[in-house]
Amino acid sequence: QVELKRCLNGLVVCSVVTHFSIIAFLFSVMVRLPIVLLLVAGPRSACGVRDGSDERGGVEVEWLATYEDTCSATCGRGEKPLKNDLLVCISVKTHTDVIAKMAGRPVVVSKQLCERDDVERPVPVKICEEFQGCQWKVVAATPSNKCGWSDVSCAPATGRPDDSLVQYCDLAERQGLIGSREHFQARYGLVTDGCPVKTFDSICTITINQPPKDGILSSSSANLEASKTKVGEAIRKCNDSDVIAITSQEMYNSMGNIFSPLSDYLASGEYAEAGRCGAEISSGVQVLVKQDKRKYLAPHALSCTYDKNSYGGDGAWTNTKGTAFLELSTVRGILVAASTHGQRGGVLSDPRVQQTLAAASYILAMRPQIVAWGGDFNPRTDISAETKLGKEILQVGSSHPEDIPVSDTEFFRDPHSGWSQDPAAALKALRNIRDTFGSEDGKSLQQLLTDATRGQLSEVAGVRNLCPTYRKAPSSGQFKKSNKLRTPDGSEVQYSVWRNQKDMKPIKEWMPYFGCQADGYPVEYFLSPLDGKTRWPDRAPSWTERIIVTSESAGFCDQPQKVISDEDHDVLLAKCYV
Repeated sequence: QVELKRCLNGLVVCSVVTHFSIIAFLFSVMVRLPIVLLLVAGPRSACGVRDGSDERGGVEVEWLATYEDTCSATCGRGEKPLKNDLLVCISVKTHTDVIAKMAGRPVVVSKQLCERDDVERPVPVKICEEFQGCQWKVVAATPSNKCGWSDVSCAPATGRPDDSLVQYCDLAERQGLIGSREHFQARYGLVTDGCPVKTFDSICTITINQPPKDGILSSSSANLEASKTKVGEAIRKCNDSDVIAITSQEMYNSMGNIFSPLSDYLASGEYAEAGRCGAEISSGVQVLVKQDKRKYLAPHALSCTYDKNSYGGDGAWTNTKGTAFLELSTVRGILVAASTHGQRGGVLSDPRVQQTLAAASYILAMRPQIVAWGGDFNPRTDISAETKLGKEILQVGSSHPEDIPVSDTEFFRDPHSGWSQDPAAALKALRNIRDTFGSEDGKSLQQLLTDATRGQLSEVAGVRNLCPTYRKAPSSGQFKKSNKLRTPDGSEVQYSVWRNQKDMKPIKEWMPYFGCQADGYPVEYFLSPLDGKTRWPDRAPSWTERIIVTSESAGFCDQPQKVISDEDHDVLLAKCYV
């Protein structure tokens, strides 16, 4: 039967060679070349007969071994036994035999041909390596003080942890079969039996909006230094807090990245870094902890994720708005630090509302015991310079020059000199305006959170005791050239290039910014529609920065504070006890 199969295999080759010989013959007639040897030798070489007389001679053979498909180990080194019933002897004498073997159709010959000392017999078992069943496991009896995170090593599902198997867990991790070793340790390695009653008891949340550059052609070094100064001052105001969560916006955008260098700078200071999540969208977050409290937070973060799709996205010109979430394991439970850069819109903005509520839902899904959520949520105070209330507020908040310059070439004046500025009254008037976050029903951020989270999350109260955090002005105001001229007789005329301006003086008018003052703070100034460019409510004085914590912690928070800026956004911070 073996010889018959071999002969049938040879017949296929014979047929091919015969056809080739005929074609070659016709070609030789045309070119008058002898080809007799080809016609005679071709079929014989392919259809040569192997018989028993050649068994101890030139036939080259080897064992074809088949081993079990499954490795005896699911994680690490194991064995695959030889299947003796499938052990066959094959020929590897001719090119045809070798090709047939490579194609999976080897030429099987009598086993007696392989039963020789010079033919190597297959090993009874084959060594194999497997990682499909590998998983991380906690090493028992660590840490020694029973407060912190146990070591983690690799093990099969039913075996003990073994450091020699770590390489196989690493392979499984790279294939996406298991998570990282650090994540597993942070999630499942926590031991608290020996922890003291007092570990860490305060966390201060800082939120800062600081773009990397003021313009495309400007340098980021100045803004980086400004952010170091502002955050440094905020940390001092945190009053020795055990943990600090720095939530930032716009430090990463299309013009550059100062999130990473600022985080590196802060991580090398008096506080140790517990984790960071940023430099992917506008929002970023970093958590710092006192050096002697570092052991109470896991060595590595549980997760760093972003939500830019819930009414965020890449459509903005300079930045991608959304929320960054940093999840950490602590001896007091899960800590989620988050930063939101909210959608602008106007006073009403459903995208802003939905974006914030989606972030709240995401945070609660992590089941945190501690929340430090800050951001520039971008709500706007419902005020317009065109309304009666807006005009009244402008009158009480608009600044006046300390003195009126006198010049022989220009005339200076304050067109609103009849108004009386009272910055404290201006704050009171702003606070009396309803605190709407953006929904059609006019609900505040606190009301929206209460409804959406069933009272689990709350805004830190007292932010509106401070002056708004946006949009700041660099000074109390400035004199600006008008389109009017003052005549020698004291009257005024419109400027015109056709007008004879002899003995006339250009009139410079005081352009006031809007002043506000809270208890314990100096007068702060905001952009005003009286500058001819600013529009309210788009850039009205607004409490855009907010801080959110668990409702349980909200009742144990100090009065929020600010680090005052002379442009754009202030820095807001609040220290809470957990």
